[in-house]
Amino acid sequence: MAWLIAALGVVVLLVFFAGFRKIALGVLVTAVIGGFLLYQYNQQRERQSTTRIPQSQIVLENVAVRPTFGSSYDLSGRVNNNSESYRLDGLEFKVTMRDCEDKDKSSCVIIGGATAYVSLTVPPREARDFTGSLYFGSNQKKAKGLLAWDHEIMAVMAKRQ
Repeated sequence: MAWLIAALGVVVLLVFFAGFRKIALGVLVTAVIGGFLLYQYNQQRERQSTTRIPQSQIVLENVAVRPTFGSSYDLSGRVNNNSESYRLDGLEFKVTMRDCEDKDKSSCVIIGGATAYVSLTVPPREARDFTGSLYFGSNQKKAKGLLAWDHEIMAVMAKRQ
């Protein structure tokens, strides 16, 4: 509510006081430049957070996909953070659902794909269990044979410990 009153006051000053217009324009230009710089800084920090821990230092164990309801599934497992100095703050997975005629994976057909973001905190040289949600959409094809799953780490979010 206070912002609305302040904005209304600025509009009144702009309309009735010509000298205030130059000051207001200077404040507006400064605010726009400051906002742009803050946006660029946040973008850079986000890019840095995804490159601090190489994927080679992340080890996944016992990854499994289990149905929950309809086209929803849970992705679970254990993640080991082998980084010496960075804390793992999250993982983004790409999961592919494949329909296989038999155990031979060369005859599989991709029938769905989904992305899961797992938010967790794993200090350097430690491991944690994780669970993430997957949704394959309402038009998901039904498997005729055996379901096979492929998972891939798309992004690793980290901060210095």
